[in-house]
Amino acid sequence: MSTTTYGAGRVAVGALAVVLLLSGCTAPAPAAGDSVTAASVDAESSTTDATPEPKPTDEFFLADYQPGDVLARAHVAAPDASVSADVSLVVADRRVLNMKVENIVNQTGRIFTISVSPDTGVQPGNCPAGMRVAAGDIPAEATSNEQPVGWWDTPSLADPRWWRTVEINDVWQGDPSTFVNCPAQVIAAAPWEWDVPELPKQIVARDGGSAAGANGTVELEGDTPARYVVADGDVLAEICARFGLTRLQLDVLNPRRDQVAGAGVAVRGETLNLQDTPDARATYYPTPRKFE
Repeated sequence: MSTTTYGAGRVAVGALAVVLLLSGCTAPAPAAGDSVTAASVDAESSTTDATPEPKPTDEFFLADYQPGDVLARAHVAAPDASVSADVSLVVADRRVLNMKVENIVNQTGRIFTISVSPDTGVQPGNCPAGMRVAAGDIPAEATSNEQPVGWWDTPSLADPRWWRTVEINDVWQGDPSTFVNCPAQVIAAAPWEWDVPELPKQIVARDGGSAAGANGTVELEGDTPARYVVADGDVLAEICARFGLTRLQLDVLNPRRDQVAGAGVAVRGETLNLQDTPDARATYYPTPRKFE
């Protein structure tokens, strides 16, 4: 697979420290002394005649499923068998997804939580620093548990197959040093086994060419736009117009932007995914936060 890059000028790139997100996806505020240089606020703006017309997309295909339908399963167990559970993602109703946990074995006497992650290769003992979405704490004495983990109007749930791993996480339980050092250490992890079919690509980005508010760098795979690096002065609405996408479609293609402070603006130097595949959506591109 060949990758081609074209665009305007060099783009300054900085580092972003990501944080573990439990009990939902929230955007952390910038640390003291940090600054976010936004290309431009996503205000209402006009599009150019050269841009492709956005096509309607059934982003929320899972709304066609019925309550009780199981979308994914996993058996998760610690190496020493002290904690284990059978976990499934279940449709609660047409807009809510539950995490159902059964056959819980917990010999530790500690509270834990079950979370989903877009990462692969997660190992027991890891203290992950990326996005996680948890379904709440599970009491030490519980043998089963079921709690909501997301709603269909969240773009990251439009196609949840970008979640790669289910984890059992040890929850902080009173020792401040434990929380500071690792708020949710991984006890066990396993890949999801999905029961939903692989769907054809529903969102197709077509480049209409550089325009005011969308003058960044495009990376191609073959002849297809794969990624877009935001330039100074870019606006999310104009980027969408350049590639014939709705704003919702851009969010679906980039669910991990939820963990970035200022996700409602285009940030100079950040990379936006343009490919409609679970692997592409699961990829995280650090967003610059500081510029010289």
